Amino acid sequence: MAVNLLNEKDLNTYLESLVFSKQEAVDTRTELSIPELLKNKDRLAYSMVQKWLQFRVRDFFEQYEGSTFLETAKATDTDLPDWAKRNLSEGIPVYRFHPEYIPTALHRTLNKLIPFLHQEAMSYLEKRDSFSHAPHKKMPTFRLDYLKMKNKPELQSVEGALLAIERQERQQYLEKIRKEQEASLLSGIEIVMTFDNGMQLVLLKTKQSIEQEGKLMDHCVGSGVYYYYNKPDETTKVYSLRDKKGNPHVTIEVRGNALTQCRGRRDSCPTERYTPYIQHIVKKFNWDIQGDIPAVGLIKQEGKYYNLWQLPVGMVIRQDLDFSKVPWSKLPDLSQTVLAGNFLCNRAKIETLQGMPKEVHGNVECCLCPCLKSMEGISRYVSGFVKIRGCDSLVSTKGCPDFIGGFFDLSHCNNLEDLSVVPSHLGDTILTEGCLKIKNRSLLDSKPVLMFSNTLERN
Repeated sequence: MAVNLLNEKDLNTYLESLVFSKQEAVDTRTELSIPELLKNKDRLAYSMVQKWLQFRVRDFFEQYEGSTFLETAKATDTDLPDWAKRNLSEGIPVYRFHPEYIPTALHRTLNKLIPFLHQEAMSYLEKRDSFSHAPHKKMPTFRLDYLKMKNKPELQSVEGALLAIERQERQQYLEKIRKEQEASLLSGIEIVMTFDNGMQLVLLKTKQSIEQEGKLMDHCVGSGVYYYYNKPDETTKVYSLRDKKGNPHVTIEVRGNALTQCRGRRDSCPTERYTPYIQHIVKKFNWDIQGDIPAVGLIKQEGKYYNLWQLPVGMVIRQDLDFSKVPWSKLPDLSQTVLAGNFLCNRAKIETLQGMPKEVHGNVECCLCPCLKSMEGISRYVSGFVKIRGCDSLVSTKGCPDFIGGFFDLSHCNNLEDLSVVPSHLGDTILTEGCLKIKNRSLLDSKPVLMFSNTLERN
């Protein structure tokens, strides 16, 4: 509800001074002709702003009742007009407006409205002006009170206009950030490959561009941690797979001719939709693959690439396989292969070990896998140790390997209860530290354990 002012003319004068601080107001008739419009469109738009403020600001002032700049009139005042006396007798407040006491913050808020409203008014005037030049069209008229008549939420109140300004400023800020990031992304890079859909592989040529990659991808590349642990040398190159807008999605590290790291955001395995790009890049440059095989989805042996999900039966994989932190619930089917290295799948989301190579001539580590419910599918033969630590969903050792050349570590599997199945051949002890729910712990002492020296030859 609009506040009732004894001196509304003073408010209008104040608003006019806001709008026309450096120029003269135009004729304030409601309707104007085309020649008057063409004479000074910009100043006419400001007159429309003034009209809107005169119509809406008194509503806005309701929340400031009791403020210094709104002095409450009293029934005992001698200079009251009849309408004011009538309002006061009915309990309706009446005020005197004192522009000199308006708070600085409120003054700035009202000033903030003017550019926004001016833009709305100019949009209207430009449209009307274009109509006037159209052939066979009736000459349009122009209304100074258009803004207050327009049924748009942002023009229905001062509060609505301020919200629209806030959204506009937010969009402008985001656009500024986007342009800054775009400029930063284009600095210190070399485009080395472009795909048909606009995706690009870029080489990061400066320390600053590598640091920017780490910040945007939220991983360690380019940070002090990266340089301390990875110790990149002159043969190290860092690439970034980016979309057509320049946003990075995959970071690739290459040393010499070997891919050593391939990471998505936050050091995760890249999402599957980027796998075809990664594989095309690897094959194009004929890189060896020394790390992050699951991210690449390829194994290279004797100069030939093999799809990780379609390996030949009986293939001997002559390197480590690390499935740590993969987002998959199951492993690729490697059950008809032999692994001549170590198998790792720490902190993975796998629910079962189905698909592991039938033999592992190295160590097995599957630690801190919260979804792992069963050891079914684990390699039957493991020449080194087996660590299944901190897997809270595991309740039984059923399915464990028949042959373990080292220790069998089940520590901190907090819900492990059943130890009725243990390896037939075990080269060291079974570790169960922190496994407080085991019901048949005595079986550890009663089961014979064959100690041996590993005489099996690797395939």
